[in-house]
Amino acid sequence: ITYTTDTTPPTTTHALSGTAGNAGWYTSNVVVTLSATDNVGGTGVASTTMDGSSYTTPRTISTQGASTHTYFSTDAANNVESTKSFSLSIDTVAPTSSVTSHAANAPVRGTISLAGTASDATSGLAQVEVSTNGGTSWNAATLTGGSWSYSINTTSFPDGSKTFQIRSTDNAGNQSTVSHALLVDNTPPTSSHSIAGTMGNNGFYVTAPVVTISATDATSGVASRTFNGANYSAPVTISTQGTTNHTYFSTDAAGNNSTTGSFSLKVDTVAPSSA
Repeated sequence: ITYTTDTTPPTTTHALSGTAGNAGWYTSNVVVTLSATDNVGGTGVASTTMDGSSYTTPRTISTQGASTHTYFSTDAANNVESTKSFSLSIDTVAPTSSVTSHAANAPVRGTISLAGTASDATSGLAQVEVSTNGGTSWNAATLTGGSWSYSINTTSFPDGSKTFQIRSTDNAGNQSTVSHALLVDNTPPTSSHSIAGTMGNNGFYVTAPVVTISATDATSGVASRTFNGANYSAPVTISTQGTTNHTYFSTDAAGNNSTTGSFSLKVDTVAPSSA
């Protein structure tokens, strides 16, 4: 009878397979493969244990964030290997971002501060970038905590709809991009006036004239009209006798004001009296 003496425990190693991201993070699930060998002339590996349960085939780790895992092997002589461990950091979920400063398709003019929020639940937010040219180039936004902002001079673009891209990146390297359209309008509206009444001699109206203010805007539309410093909503009858001066302008939805128009009226609706 031949007896084999084996007092040496087996040796186990681990190998990781996954998509490596930034700063030691994986951006995919990670497959763990354990390999165990016993010493030459030993009794052979009887079992391998990972995270407290029997290991027989490679395991896929999908736990988001940092996790620690243990393993060891036992040979047929019941020699138990000292427990080994390794840590993983997994983040497979891209960050999220949104625009809060301007509603979609909101009219804008001049220099604006496009701003919003961004977050990442696992590896944390690394940066937010903005593209004004369809993603050809990207510029870093100012990031404070979960809030970001970026200054844009809209006069660089023609009037009309303009789409901006916002790209957020987490510390693991995952990225997400959202698009946000705004209505650029840097052209003021045009305003005009018309007067209806009975004209007498020497430029005098002999009936109270009615003033109508008209305005047009090609892009964002006319938001309001102002006549003599007050909101204009309907034709105004001027009954003040004598000479009066009047001003008007219009404002579009983007906040552009038209050139102020002005005119004078001479009104005399009272017949002379004789003794």
